[in-house]
Amino acid sequence: MHLFVSVVLAKQCTQSVIRIAHRIVYQVCIGDTVSYPRVVILNWLALLLAIVYSCQAIPLHAGELYLDAGVGGSLFVPTIHDGTWFQQSLSHTWKRDSLAYRVGLGYRFNERWSVSAAYLNLGQSGVDARTTLDDSYYDPINHKCLQKCDALGSFKVRDRMQGGELTISRAFPVGNWSPYVKVGGAVIIHNLQAVIVDSANMSVLNFHGNIPMIVLGGGVEYRPWHLYAETSFYHSLGGDDSGCIGGPCGWPISKQVLVTVFGVRLPFGMR
Repeated sequence: MHLFVSVVLAKQCTQSVIRIAHRIVYQVCIGDTVSYPRVVILNWLALLLAIVYSCQAIPLHAGELYLDAGVGGSLFVPTIHDGTWFQQSLSHTWKRDSLAYRVGLGYRFNERWSVSAAYLNLGQSGVDARTTLDDSYYDPINHKCLQKCDALGSFKVRDRMQGGELTISRAFPVGNWSPYVKVGGAVIIHNLQAVIVDSANMSVLNFHGNIPMIVLGGGVEYRPWHLYAETSFYHSLGGDDSGCIGGPCGWPISKQVLVTVFGVRLPFGMR
């Protein structure tokens, strides 16, 4: 009977957390516009609000599996050089913020050490740019248009990124709170589409690549309910089109991404 009551209360707690997460996503995604600073603020506030919310605590056990699910936002740091998808001295607008989410499985060895494998969707970056009709008309070293600067074309570039990560975490529990750091690696698959328009033609180019990335992050978990807020930095080595798995990178807009998520780690098995 006690087990049945605990399961019911835990289910009610989970449903409450999900409702809170839905409100966060709605607030963040109004008008399909995502602001990374807004995501960060909402995620950390949501953690505090969820803690205040009255739920039945889920006990923490060593040697347990858990489901990890989180939602938040990405901030893409453009790493392409002048002359690749944009020309610095000409008009261009970056799309750097996007919705992000993660779903995975983890194993908690004890209250300090755990390992996690997850699928993550980092969302989409982009750039809308005015460009010269020929690369030879622009000097990317000195950042200036050389000729026919009044007859320009345009680029509309969108780059979607998703993949998987494997990380290990070290927690520093203090009472009900558990600050932690994590480190690991990820392979991010990017799919880029560029729509190029000049005075007489329109063409579409598609590129993709498998980008290995180092993952460094940290956050805080409220252990009784396994709610957490976390920020991670994904960083790839190599140049614009190098350092990838199985061939060229495909000229990704960004090889550095900052991601903040709010989520829950639900245990479902013990050793």
